[in-house]
Amino acid sequence: MNESWQHRKARMQVSVSNAEMLLDIELVNRELDDYCFRGYLIFLDNGEIMAKEKVKTEEVRRRPWTLPDKLFILPYMNESTHRPLPVYLDGSVHRRRGVKNRDDKIDNALHKLGFKPLRFSYGEHLSGKYLKEICDTIEDELVSQKKRQNGFCNRF
Repeated sequence: MNESWQHRKARMQVSVSNAEMLLDIELVNRELDDYCFRGYLIFLDNGEIMAKEKVKTEEVRRRPWTLPDKLFILPYMNESTHRPLPVYLDGSVHRRRGVKNRDDKIDNALHKLGFKPLRFSYGEHLSGKYLKEICDTIEDELVSQKKRQNGFCNRF
């Protein structure tokens, strides 16, 4: 994860993709948007989560981090046993070897910190069927986390 400061800074300025907008609409339809956050960094050295506008420049320069497209945080989550759910929507650029290798390193670091990152690759467009599968997977994982936390949960 040795990259220039300019490249790391540019990664923080990512605009919202069409796929993310479609996902946002579907999350609202499923009433999952209350648990979904955007613009939060996860530091890969200790798992600390911080809103990107509150991060000091020197921290981003010296510490490894990731910026998920979505970060799901359940209310009253016990962070000692459950971690927020980082979700990545990976367009075609993520198929490049260098980018894929960086994504793999990020996922490995997140797993070591107790996170379960979800990555969804898509082509030029995100189909309605695949969007449904993505939302089903996210919802299933959130229900699973809620069950582990509370013992039982049918839905939210």
